[in-house]
Amino acid sequence: MMGSSTVEGPRIVHEDEFDELFDLLDRCFGGADTTMAERNPNAYDPSVREYHAVITVDGEIASHAACVPQQLDVGADGVACHAIGGVGTDERHRGKGYMSRLLEFWLAKLDSDGVPLVELGGDRRRYRRFGWENAGRKLVYSLTERSFDSAVEQTSTSVERYRGGEEHLSLAECLHAERTPRLTRSRETHDALLLRPDVETLLWRREGEVAYLTVTAAAGSRDVLEFGGNSSGFESLLGTVLTAPATDELKVYGHPADPLLRSCRSHAAGWHVQPNRKQNVRDLKGTLTGFEPQLSASWRDASIGDAPPLRIAIEGEQRVELQFNADVVTPVRTDEPADVTCSRPAIADLLFGFPDVHRDIASDHPALATLFPLDFYVTPLEAI
Repeated sequence: MMGSSTVEGPRIVHEDEFDELFDLLDRCFGGADTTMAERNPNAYDPSVREYHAVITVDGEIASHAACVPQQLDVGADGVACHAIGGVGTDERHRGKGYMSRLLEFWLAKLDSDGVPLVELGGDRRRYRRFGWENAGRKLVYSLTERSFDSAVEQTSTSVERYRGGEEHLSLAECLHAERTPRLTRSRETHDALLLRPDVETLLWRREGEVAYLTVTAAAGSRDVLEFGGNSSGFESLLGTVLTAPATDELKVYGHPADPLLRSCRSHAAGWHVQPNRKQNVRDLKGTLTGFEPQLSASWRDASIGDAPPLRIAIEGEQRVELQFNADVVTPVRTDEPADVTCSRPAIADLLFGFPDVHRDIASDHPALATLFPLDFYVTPLEAI
């Protein structure tokens, strides 16, 4: 009779386990030409082991989930929004509940630390039972050389490849800082993302104007993951990539309110909208406080003025009262009965979902249609 296995964890990965961890990640997520760590330099740094939790079986890593601190830049001080990624289990150990244990480990820690939001990608049905729901919006434009207007000026002499270094990094960093909404990121992270081996980052410069574009490097159908800067420069960069021999089709991903996407609309063969990420609202008051600048701006734009308070609750736990005056919406914790009570996934849907998600709730409480959805954006380049 075989003895039972020794299961340890969830726990933070040990320093001497990173090579084994990266082997597991590449078995679960590895691409043909790049490793998981190369494609996600913002998440898989061996010097920051506290981002990585594992379960071991008989001393070998069987399952992993990363949790990386992030800050959504949505006005004022921003909102802490950690990212879960790299959720993978060795095929020999699947079906044993290790993924669930790792997610519960991270959610308990984040709740203890008071982190208001946790985002991830992946399958909606798989993660919904833990509180995640589709959130935010992302426009996807499809462009081909045929759909692209040949009259657009393409000045290859104005285009150069991003190579890092102080000059190029400062240019790209300033352009990214102009984007809103966005993720806040360090200079080191910014540089590492633009220099990923699976992407190509191009700069356009002319007469003091600058633009940049980051596109997947593999030939065929290529994806523009991030961009910024001058609109003529962005359009020229699109033309440069589209006319390259390696490009059959170009998909451009961006926030619906981004004015640079007007160039894509005029040249696109087609487009559609899809969720940006999945959000899990862990602290309702903390989330609404972080987005208070957006809430107040929406309220002012609607010119409603003073109104009775509105109370929102996560089923069985947190309740928050939204207090209104002519200029400001203020979230405060309350013990009073809620006007609107939702499950945790439904709260994410209400706050960040498509505008018609909860039309029935909004019909009873018109203020909700004025305030929501809240706006955030994580580019595909930085998504973990």
